Amino acid sequence: MNAEGREVRTVAIDPDRAPLITWAFQAYATGDWTLRRLAVALEERGLTSRPTTRSPGGPLALNSVHKILRAPYYKGEVTYRGGPVPGSA
Repeated sequence: MNAEGREVRTVAIDPDRAPLITWAFQAYATGDWTLRRLAVALEERGLTSRPTTRSPGGPLALNSVHKILRAPYYKGEVTYRGGPVPGSA
């Protein structure tokens, strides 16, 4: 809570998964990787989907890798009140 009594929400970087996501961006940016090859490489490096109460974690689906590479969130931008807010990390 802040001084006005409002809840302060933050986003924390996952220290185990962040290096894999960073690597995925760097690898894909070279132009030498297809999404399929990137998904396989991420699985080999240990990146999996998070387990839920309904399903266990597993390899990332191809569309999940695509969403990661397109989502502003993974570039450090969070949307708040309709606009992007740059990350502070």
